[in-house]
Amino acid sequence: MNYLEEALLNAKEALLEVINSFIENIPNEMLQLTLFIQEPDFELIKQKAHKIKASFSIVGMKAAADLCYQLEISAKNNSLAEVKSIFLKLEDQYESGYKELKQYKEKIMCRI
Repeated sequence: MNYLEEALLNAKEALLEVINSFIENIPNEMLQLTLFIQEPDFELIKQKAHKIKASFSIVGMKAAADLCYQLEISAKNNSLAEVKSIFLKLEDQYESGYKELKQYKEKIMCRI
């Protein structure tokens, strides 16, 4: 295997690692966020939104990351109505992005 092929293979493997981590972890993170909103616990909502904002950013889901930021602000302001409204939008972004990411992963797997 030449250097370029090896570098590209390593890049694909690293990309798959990031995607797999997201696919494995984000469903539980979203579930926890749902529970924090149901309680409601604004401090935990703010912390979880901050944590998953980074996950969404890493995989290129900017709209979802932006919604997480808005969720942080709304939780900081103890605004349950805003939190719920933003979370509904976040769920939509998450569901569509999650499916796209899984499809993208399959494409990468076919190329390795």
